[in-house]
Amino acid sequence: MASGKPKTVHITLIGFGSVNRALARLIAQEAARLEQEHKLRVVYHAVVARHGAWDASESPLSAAAVATLADAVAAGCARLDGSTHVPAGVKAVSEPTQAAIRAIIGRMPVCAEAGARSAIVEAIDVDYSAGEPAATYIRDALTRGCHAVSANKGPVVHHRDALLALASEHGVRYLHESAVMDGVPIFSTWRAGFLPGGAKLRRFRGALNSTTSVILSGMERGQSMQEALKTAQDAGIAEADPTGDTSGMDAAVKVVALALALDLHRSPSTSFDLPRSGGGGEHQAPFALSDVDVSGIEGVTPAAVASALAAGKKLRLVAGAEAASEAEGGRARGYVRVEALEPSDVLYGLNGADAAVTFYTDRLAPVTIMQHGSVVEDTAFGEYADLMRALRPVEA
Repeated sequence: MASGKPKTVHITLIGFGSVNRALARLIAQEAARLEQEHKLRVVYHAVVARHGAWDASESPLSAAAVATLADAVAAGCARLDGSTHVPAGVKAVSEPTQAAIRAIIGRMPVCAEAGARSAIVEAIDVDYSAGEPAATYIRDALTRGCHAVSANKGPVVHHRDALLALASEHGVRYLHESAVMDGVPIFSTWRAGFLPGGAKLRRFRGALNSTTSVILSGMERGQSMQEALKTAQDAGIAEADPTGDTSGMDAAVKVVALALALDLHRSPSTSFDLPRSGGGGEHQAPFALSDVDVSGIEGVTPAAVASALAAGKKLRLVAGAEAASEAEGGRARGYVRVEALEPSDVLYGLNGADAAVTFYTDRLAPVTIMQHGSVVEDTAFGEYADLMRALRPVEA
C-alpha cells in the first residue's frame, strides 16, 4: 500500500461512447480504493464526444461527476454540446473539430503533482486505412508527456512502433490492451508469461470478431443475418459501421495488431524490415493488412448454416497468421475466412459473443485464451488495467 498524500492524475476521455462511459463508471467505483491504497486521485481535464465536449481544464471534474454524466448521456438526458446543463467552470464545445480536440490535449497538465502524469484514454471509431485521427491524438499526448491508453486497433496497426518509440522518448506509456478481444489480457499475458521464457510465436488462430459470432449463432437459431446483426448492435458489440465486421476487415486489423504486438514477424525464420520494391531506402511495414487474405460472412446463407449444422459442424469467422520461411518470401501471412468447424476444434464450443485465440509457440503446447460472453465492461476493464499500469509502473 502506498503512503503519503494522494497524487492528482488528470484524465481526458477521447470518445464517450459505451466503452469510455463504462470506464468512467469503473473509475468512480474504484475511486476510494485508489485514493486509500494507491494514493491516486483521478480528476477529468476533459470529456470529448462525437457531437460535443466538456473542457474542464480550469475546473477539473471529479470521478463521480463524470460517472453521473455517463449515465445521463446513456439515458439521453444530457449532451456535451452545451444544449443541456453545463457545470460551472466547464466550457462546452459543440461539434469539436480535430483542431479543438488537439488544443484540449495541448492544455493538459504535464505533471499536476510530483510523480503523477496526466493521461488520455482514447476510444473513437476505428479507421482501418490509416488509424487517424486517433494516432494524432495519441501522438500529441505522448509528445506533451502524458500517458496514452487506447482501445483503438488502427494506431496499433499503422503506427505502433513509432508511438512506442515516442512514448519511450518522453518517459510515458502507450498501452492498447483493449484493441483486441475486448480487454482480455492478451498482450500483457504474452509479455509476462511467454517472453520471460524466450517463447517465440510461430502462428496463432482464433475467432476474433464477436459480432460475426453473434450473427452466425443467431442464424443457427433461425434468425436472418439482419436480425442477428441487430442483436449484436443492441448489445453494443457491433462496430459503429457493421460492414467492417461482416466483411472481415475488423478481424483482419486484429490479426495485424496481434502479429505486430506479439512479434510474429520477428521469428528467426522470417526477415524483418524488407526493402520496398521501389528502393530508395524506404521500408515496408514488417506485417501489414496487405499480408492478410480477407473474406467475410456476407455470402453466408441460411442454407449454408443449416447444411453445416446437419453435418455436425458450425460456421465461424476464423482469423490467424503464420510465420513464413525465407523460401516463402520472408513475410508472415494472415487470413480471415469462414470455416466449417468440427466438434474437435477448440473454437467449436464458441457461441454468441464468445471469442478465443490459440498461440502456437516453439516452447509450449498450444495455449488458448477464451472469453465467454463479451460485454462492453470487458473493454473498459482493459482500459482501466492499462491506466493502472501506466500510473503505477512499479506495481504493474
